[in-house]
Amino acid sequence: MLDGLEDASIEMDEAKTRLHEIIISNAKANNTNGSVEFPWMVDGAGLPPDASELLPKMAKLTKQVTAQVKLLAEGEEEKLALTSSFSRYDQAKALGKTTIDVARIAAGLPCGSESFLLMFARWKKLERDLYNERKDRFDITQIPDVYDSCKYDLVHNAHLNLKGLEELYKVAQLLADGVIPNEYGINPKQKLKIGSKIARRLMGKVLIDLRNTREEAICVADPKFTEDEALFLPTKEVEHQQKIQESHIHSLMNVLRYCNLDESLHGEDSLVCQSTLDRLHRTRELDYMSNIVLRMFENTEVPLEDEKRFRIEMTFSRGADLSPLEDKTSETSPLLQEHTLPIMGPERLQEVGSCLTLDKFEKMVRPFAMPPEDFPPAAPTQALGYFSKGAGVLERLASFWPFHKGAANGKIAEKAVNCQK
Repeated sequence: MLDGLEDASIEMDEAKTRLHEIIISNAKANNTNGSVEFPWMVDGAGLPPDASELLPKMAKLTKQVTAQVKLLAEGEEEKLALTSSFSRYDQAKALGKTTIDVARIAAGLPCGSESFLLMFARWKKLERDLYNERKDRFDITQIPDVYDSCKYDLVHNAHLNLKGLEELYKVAQLLADGVIPNEYGINPKQKLKIGSKIARRLMGKVLIDLRNTREEAICVADPKFTEDEALFLPTKEVEHQQKIQESHIHSLMNVLRYCNLDESLHGEDSLVCQSTLDRLHRTRELDYMSNIVLRMFENTEVPLEDEKRFRIEMTFSRGADLSPLEDKTSETSPLLQEHTLPIMGPERLQEVGSCLTLDKFEKMVRPFAMPPEDFPPAAPTQALGYFSKGAGVLERLASFWPFHKGAANGKIAEKAVNCQK
């Protein structure tokens, strides 16, 4: 499901080039075709108007933090020698650690068994890659990496008291909030094009799973039941989760937000309501544990042939989208106690009381999904052993793609697609 980046590499490079031009030229993100009412429709939406001034400041602060870590690295051998309880950095052990090493933190060493030397290498690379002094050129693709490194050290290494780190985080966040969403398209139409290329396999699998759930309900439907009797059928819940990397959750979200802009769907409203489009524009970071959930419900009180028999509800979570600076207000905060940030709860992508039917959902996203016949052939059942039962599942589900069959019976058919970073 995660092999679509190469397909969109040309468009993404074009978006990054245009993004670099907007930032360096100190041009405010604007587009004569955009609307003030819908700020997310303009080119480079979300970029701070003073981005060209923030970049040099970001490079300067990154250099200051790197210099401090370098000094700590130079004194690391002496500190370890004086503290016999600590051994030299072991990368294998560090990768396997799952608990916070309180003793190391108390001794003024980096959290997680990372050595100061590796910490210095991490920051030195960011300093070097962000700004090339010889060419006097900034690489805006490094902005998300600087932001991630700031956030990591504020969460896990706040005890080191690196001067300028909090200020660097604030600058990096302003720039990252504008850069990251625009790397997947400088405007909604380009976001849709890139998103459809990256997430087409995932979107195709989502449609197949939803259709299969509906077809399974047909298999258990019994015409002799009256509507009242059907209400007492056991509840059926089917949950499917797919973990995807950041590029795919951005891409999937962009398809859901902007699929109505495709020429084949002219005149259709967005699958995402206007209030949520505005909220998504203002909340651009999709952090760790961010997810999109699609749930399909069956209303057994309406006839099988009624398109409202099956409806889709969509929710999303921004994941750990909370500034580590905001979570330091209390000594009992999860950040100080466990070095963690709370996961934001789910938010609706649709208006309360709205009804998005399965038929409309399929119609809207089908142009951007991989058709079943393009999926790789299933592996031979003999080689899969215990998993042989599901070996040909995609091949079998492909027969459901025509999207013209009737609805089914059952109390509730729920399909969840949890897309996590």
